Amino acid sequence: MDSREQFEAAMLARAAALGRSHEKHYFNRSSNGDYLNPIAQSRWEGWQASREALVVELPCSGSLSAADDPRGVLYDCQQALSLEGIQWK
Repeated sequence: MDSREQFEAAMLARAAALGRSHEKHYFNRSSNGDYLNPIAQSRWEGWQASREALVVELPCSGSLSAADDPRGVLYDCQQALSLEGIQWK
């Protein structure tokens, strides 16, 4: 699922949680990809900005706790994400 699909799914889920449903036309777009609905467009721009701001510096190979063990590399990456408050699966 790409970022736009995630955005639209999140918008629909939020609307459903509030007991409202967005009709299909809410996500209609112009030829340049912008949403025709100005509220949807501004929320989409906010969504994109939040994703661009999310940058996590992962540990470099010289600082890994167990460079010979892939589980150690995975653990170090999970720790770096967790320290930034980012959930992972």
